Formats: sequence, structure tokens, C-alpha cells
Amino acid sequence: MKVALSLLIAFSTPALYAYDTSSIAAQKAGCRHEIIRRALPRNFTKIASPIRDNDRAENLISNPLTMVKNIRTMDEQNLQSGKTLSMPWSDSYWPISQGGISQRYQDEKFSRLSWKDARDYVTRLTAEDLISRGKWNKLSPAEKYDFLFELKGFPLTESSWEEGLSYFSQYGSVESWMGYCHGWSAASIMTQEPRKKVAVETSAGKGIFYPSDIKALNTYLWSNGNFPTKFIGGRCNDKSPEERESDCIDNNPGTWHLTVVNQIGISKRSFIMDASSGYEVWNHPVYSYEYTYMNPKTGIYTKNLAEAIAKRGTFEDKKEKFRSRDAEYIVGIAMTVHYAVENSPSTGEDQEVNTSANEFLYDLELNTNYSIVGGEWDSDSHPDFMWIPVEGSYPRTSGDNGDLDLTFNNNIPANVKSSALVNARQGLPYGPIVRSLVKKSAR
Repeated sequence: MKVALSLLIAFSTPALYAYDTSSIAAQKAGCRHEIIRRALPRNFTKIASPIRDNDRAENLISNPLTMVKNIRTMDEQNLQSGKTLSMPWSDSYWPISQGGISQRYQDEKFSRLSWKDARDYVTRLTAEDLISRGKWNKLSPAEKYDFLFELKGFPLTESSWEEGLSYFSQYGSVESWMGYCHGWSAASIMTQEPRKKVAVETSAGKGIFYPSDIKALNTYLWSNGNFPTKFIGGRCNDKSPEERESDCIDNNPGTWHLTVVNQIGISKRSFIMDASSGYEVWNHPVYSYEYTYMNPKTGIYTKNLAEAIAKRGTFEDKKEKFRSRDAEYIVGIAMTVHYAVENSPSTGEDQEVNTSANEFLYDLELNTNYSIVGGEWDSDSHPDFMWIPVEGSYPRTSGDNGDLDLTFNNNIPANVKSSALVNARQGLPYGPIVRSLVKKSAR
């Protein structure tokens, strides 16, 4: 675990077993799965650190045309704190080393097995074996899905296992950090939280999809499906970056402040941040913040903005050569940001949200009108990039023609089973099925 991240993990959801906390910390780096591919080059310059073209808050926030840029206006509107209207929810990262959503999380053995051993274990004790013994609840979320919709060969289950196979074939093991955090982060702010178990009728009798099962399918859909996103910043590619000797300056503090205040403080909507400033990628959905001011000339913290603003050139400024050419004033900020973190899969209903918090220290550069034009980081921990699915978007799937209202009573229409099969072979649960399960579970 990286101490600089000040990561606070609290398990409050009941589970058959809990992951080792060091393993969970390692898994967080696995957000690379899709997000690395989306990170943009940062066009780094060593001489100055202005807000770059790929790092502008207006390209992420919900209401760019009415964006508040003035620190005085923010203060007058009491935007020193804010919270989203809806809370993101927690889910597992579904580590690929445990089979992803093919993990039999109610089988305690899985928490101690490597990818190869876990794969061998389910090969010996197949889903069909468990079903024939009446042990539906021992199945993984993917196995439950495949069996319910009578998908021969368990294609969704195999898809999840195959994601680890490529790593194992190349390296001889699958690292514990690999998982679907990018899908969970998106799903947790874009869809309702599954909270109740859903009973289904299968060819072998009754079965239960627990909230964790439904979250797994939803997370996997948002992990592998295509949907439009808004993305600003860029990824740090150096494992041991030296300050200003690499591309690891990350989101400009001015961009960060403008994004947080406008997206959460004004629009009351979440966004996803990479909380690590280094090579690892730790994605989390942010839901609230609060900040206070610091006078960079005196070092005194205050809630009074007027007392915290210092005129440029009136104090010893170690970062003077990096300042924006438009900067006339400097004000320090100490912001605490709160975000959701993962939980362990379980059979529990009404799961609590696991949360954590980071403190970011930085200063903002203000022009003559006190609008934010840049900034510099004072803390080692700061966001690498930020992103969010486009509002109203949803990962589309083959044959997806709207919502279903399935009764899951062992009389599922043939066309639904056919669409489920087509998508499962592509590594996707069928969107209308997932939406129907989420709707029934969120009641």
C-alpha cells in the first residue's frame, strides 16, 4: 500500500470471507485495464505548467457554459464544500486472479488459490456438478447467469476466465491487482445500486441472485462494453518520477479545483479520479469535498478568503518560475475529498458503502479578476487524471433494443436467450437482462 495515498479502508459489509487488505491495495492498480488506453499524451513542458489543452475542466463537467471560474464567486456562493445528490455504491474489483466474475466467492477456498489453482479447481468441480448437488449458491455470478439462460458451454464464465489466461500464458501467473475497477466506478455513478436478492426459477429449481451477483454482472458490462466518456489529464508512465523530469505533473491544481467545485459543488454529480500521482492507477468515484484556505505568504490557514490571498511577487515563492503568465495572486488550498472504495462480495442485502478520503494540498493562481488560471501541487498525493461516462450513456450490447421486464420464471423467451448467447460469446452480459436484474434488486 502506498502510504502517500492516505488510503483508509473500512470493511462494513458482511462477507463469507474478506480479502487481505494488502491484496486489495494492490488490486486498485488494476484499473489500468481500460483506462490506460484512454489516457492522453500530456505534451509535458519543463519550463512552465499551464493548464494544458487536454486538461480543461470544461471538457469534463456537466455545465461548461455556466462554469464558475472565479474564486471569489465560489466563496460568495458557499462552494467551499459540496456533495453529490446520489451516492456511488461499493462493489468488488472482481480480481482476475480469482476468475473475475467467475469467482465462486461463497467458496472460501477461492481466497487462497492462485489463478491456475482456481482454474483447475472449477475444472474438476464444474458448475454442472454443483447444480446437480443442489448447490446453486456456490456458483459464481457468471455461472448463475449462464445456467439461468441455458447458455451451452458457459460462455460468459469462460470469457471471464480467459481474461486471466492471456496473462498466465505469458507470465506464468496472474497478478492480484488486475480487475474491473473501471467498470465498477462507472456503474456505481451511472446506475441504481442492487440492494435486494432476486429469486429466479431455473431448469433445476429455484435460485437466488444476491446483490453482489447483480453488481458483478453490471460491473462486467461497464468494464467490457462501449460507451462515450469525457476524459481530462494524462497518465504518469514513470515508476519513479522525478519532479518536472517526467510527464508526472498530473492534473493541474487549477483544473482539479474547477472540476470539483463545478461538478460536485454546483452540478451535484460525481466523477471518477485516479487518486495516485504515480505509475499505478487507482480509480474511485468521488462524492464530496470540503476545503479551507492558506495564505502562501504567512503559511496561516483560514476560512476567510481575503486573508488567504497573497499578491504575486510579495513573498519568497519557490515555484515562481513555473507560474502562469496571467497569475497576479496566489491562494493556498487544503482540500479533503471523499470517495467510494470496494467491498468484498457477499450474500448480504442493503450493503453499506465503503469510503475513504484524501487530503490534497495545492495553491491556485488567480488573474487580476481573481479567476483561476493555474496552480501548483504542494502534496505528494494528487490526481493523475479524471473521467466520467457521458451523462445518459449506457454500454450497448448486440440486439439491445430497450428494457425488458423479465419475470425470471423459467419461461424466458427464446429471443432473449439467443441475444444473451451472442453477447456472452463477446464477453458481455446482455444489457436488457442486466438492467432488469438491477431494477428488481434496487426496489
